[in-house]
Order: sequence, then structure tokens, then C-alpha cells
Amino acid sequence: MKNTKKGDLSVLTERVKTVANFVPAADAMRFFNQLLDVRKEEAVTAREIAKVTAARDIALTEITKKYELYHKVFDRVFEERSDAISKHFQIIDKGIASGDRDLILGGLRGLSEIVASSPFGSVEQLGRMLESNQQIQI
Repeated sequence: MKNTKKGDLSVLTERVKTVANFVPAADAMRFFNQLLDVRKEEAVTAREIAKVTAARDIALTEITKKYELYHKVFDRVFEERSDAISKHFQIIDKGIASGDRDLILGGLRGLSEIVASSPFGSVEQLGRMLESNQQIQI
């Protein structure tokens, strides 16, 4: 409805009187009360939606940050393993090139230890550290 001005108020009053001829006053009041209830409900629902949306956004941000942290940690863990494996193969290659059996065996032993140990052996401990918000040097 348009903004009512002083002159429009009389027109509005006349329309209400006309409607009153067709609709009993009790029904009109009940209808307006129901409209007010619906409007209040709509406002409550809008606030609840805003709360849920904010909670969702916070949760998504937390999940994204945890993912980034875990990704960085696991990249670093496997990068270190990859470097160590490469170094042991270099030792083995050097032993083969020089015919040094002890160097070859040392390289194989080191390689075996790396491959046999799981980087996930202390995943539970790593998870607790990551969740505790303490500083972890990577």
C-alpha cells in the first residue's frame, strides 16, 4: 500500500468502513491478529535462519582451516620421507659404484627402516596436537 498522507487517511477509513459492511468485525480482528502472528513468526524464522547461516559459515571456516593445516602437515611428513628415501638410494648407488658392500648394506638398512615405519604410527598423537591449538614446528 502507498504511504498514507492526511488526505489519504480519510480514503483508507472509508475503505475500512466498506469492508466492515461485508466482513463481521470479529472476523476482521481475527484476520488482522493472525496476520500479526504470521509477521512475528516470520521475524523469528528470519533470525533463526541468520543464526544457522552464521553457524554454518563458522563451521565451514573451521573445516577449511583444519584441512589446510592437515594438508600442510602431511605434505611435510611425506616430503621428509621422500627426501630420506632418495638419500638412502644415493648411498646405495654410491656403494654400487664403488663396490662398497658395507655402504650398500647401510643404505638398504636405512631404506628398510623408513619403508617399514609408518608415518601414521603416531597419527593419534598428531591429531591431539593439531586439535590442541599448540604450536607445532613443521
